[in-house]
Amino acid sequence: MAAIPLDTYPHILDSILAHAPYASLLALRTASRELRDRVDAHFVAHIAFFGPDICGALKGQQVRIPRAEWWDVPAVADAVRLVDICGTRQRLTLQPEHLCWCGGKAGDPRAAKLHRVQLVRKWTTVHWCPAIASPRCVVFVSELPTTYRVEPLYAPTVVFYCAPRKLWCRGVGYNQVVIRAQPSARNATDPSVLCLDIAEAICVAEGVTLVGFDELSFLRAWAGDKDLRTKIKDNVAKGLTFERFVDEDEAPGIVEQYLRIITEDEYRAETGEEMFALETFMFAPTADTWPQPRLVGGSAEESDQIAVA
Repeated sequence: MAAIPLDTYPHILDSILAHAPYASLLALRTASRELRDRVDAHFVAHIAFFGPDICGALKGQQVRIPRAEWWDVPAVADAVRLVDICGTRQRLTLQPEHLCWCGGKAGDPRAAKLHRVQLVRKWTTVHWCPAIASPRCVVFVSELPTTYRVEPLYAPTVVFYCAPRKLWCRGVGYNQVVIRAQPSARNATDPSVLCLDIAEAICVAEGVTLVGFDELSFLRAWAGDKDLRTKIKDNVAKGLTFERFVDEDEAPGIVEQYLRIITEDEYRAETGEEMFALETFMFAPTADTWPQPRLVGGSAEESDQIAVA
């Protein structure tokens, strides 16, 4: 039987990869080395860090990535596009000075081998070490009480999902910061304090965009008959004057230059449907409960035992 090169009809293989179940893909990758690489690249297109473990995310399931140390294979590592950084699989007791399960050491060396990631989503306050470069990084700030701290991230654009009462953009080194408000009745806070926090965000970033704040009922009530966006900007300018000692005459111009306030629909139009959907998936009950269905394919530590022709 004559072999048909995979590149002759790439859409056929793409369709198989998109629709075949995990067990069938494991069988397919044994057919040839080329198929093994293509299937493994499919497995790692979306991955999740759970502390020291990495698994694939395939059709809403966590799956074991069958190739051991796949991050050392450039053709496979370069296929990673979406990364979720989650809590550990077990609850760990951390010392107060430790920001991570690893004790805040040098970080995860595997992360440095992922060069083509398009989006990183951080769900946890426990494990922050994977320093993965990407055009955008989304951070979920839990509504629950926490000593949450955001460290400088490796992305030109950082998107924070947070309750207004949990806004906490400390640190330095941010480029563009997007703050998307969680529309929850529990998120009401003192608008004056919120505006001070926004002023802090302006001081640590090249630009700040507030998304969805127009829809927050407690802010609409606070604004009364005044334009809400104008009132937010006026109070942020006051925050720069009182907290950062910015000249009173210069503060409004700084706010106008570095702060934007837009609706969810306007943001969707800017980012595009696909990126908007990936970011919006961040809405979850808590920061440490990334959807965790049963791991398919065995433990993450199992090595690749499948023979390849």
